[in-house]
Amino acid sequence: MSLYKVVRNICKAAMKFFYRVEHINSENIPTEGGVLFCANHTSNLDPVMLGVTNRREFSFMAKESLIKIPLLGTIIKKLGVIPVKRNSNDILAIKKAIEALNSGKAIMIFPEGTRHKDGVIRDAKDGAALLIKKTGATVVPCALTKHSLFKKSRVIFGKPLDMSEYKDSKDLKHITNVIMDEVKKLYEELK
Repeated sequence: MSLYKVVRNICKAAMKFFYRVEHINSENIPTEGGVLFCANHTSNLDPVMLGVTNRREFSFMAKESLIKIPLLGTIIKKLGVIPVKRNSNDILAIKKAIEALNSGKAIMIFPEGTRHKDGVIRDAKDGAALLIKKTGATVVPCALTKHSLFKKSRVIFGKPLDMSEYKDSKDLKHITNVIMDEVKKLYEELK
């Protein structure tokens, strides 16, 4: 069994016990091909909540400082996290994400770029739009509720969005808005 599956199974049991996590519409997760998953971001647990589905393995784009945390950094590097230098145009991270998408991998990104613990979805950065422009990857919008210990947490996956029409678009903000509008609709469904 791969390290990813071992960690996922441990995390899945913990999330089910401590947060009663429920995945809604996980059948919307494509089982193959390059896919960019875009979600709101309320907690440090969001990647775990999203990653414990059994449909496929995810790589995450995450702030570089996580890699520097002893033990956690080693584990998440082995799980395929793509570290991103925050508040900069991290060309290396973008290149790694493009390579991953073009090779048929699934990447999870939080377009807002940071957590918002109040649950309000804010303006997003254009990183996801840039990846779509460069790859034409399918997007699966996602939304998560805020998490509270021993209370039900929910994750919803939207229908895959064919973004191929945006591959040559120069309007990154429009692409970002298309994605985030879908994330917001899903979040409203969870309320």
